Amino acid sequence: MELIVARAKNKVIGDSSKNDLPWPRIRQDLQFFRKNTVGKAVLMGRRTWESLPDSYRPLPDRLNIVISRNMVGWQPPENVRKVGSWDEAREIADRENLKLIVIGGGDLYSSAMSELYASIERVFLTQLQRDYSGDVFFDHLFDDWKIGREENFSETLPDSTEISGTFYTYQRA
Repeated sequence: MELIVARAKNKVIGDSSKNDLPWPRIRQDLQFFRKNTVGKAVLMGRRTWESLPDSYRPLPDRLNIVISRNMVGWQPPENVRKVGSWDEAREIADRENLKLIVIGGGDLYSSAMSELYASIERVFLTQLQRDYSGDVFFDHLFDDWKIGREENFSETLPDSTEISGTFYTYQRA
């Protein structure tokens, strides 16, 4: 299993009141996300699913799996799988012979890091160099992991804001 997450300098990953990222879309981060998730089974919580722009739902070239404790009344599109447990998600990915990668949100990351830590082989982390306001955090550290890849980036956003950060690929040491 793998995880992919983007976080601000203050470890914020989301704003639950808006059900969205607290920063504008970053082209290079979207490319990093796509590169590391295409051809895999992407596992997300229902709120993360709902936060995806309609034009990207379901995420193309990936098996989309949505996990939630409460799916009452929610019916995903035909090509999206809904599950109620980690075991179901892993069974689907195994049956399809795909790597399972967790793409959010905060509760799902916390659950993975506490319940399935030993199963996580790789973490793709976008570390932004700015603080952002939000109430969803990813404060896990990977000091005992090996950095397989590290790449700095800088981008000027459409509003002329300069944003920079680092893409990390952590692997089990």
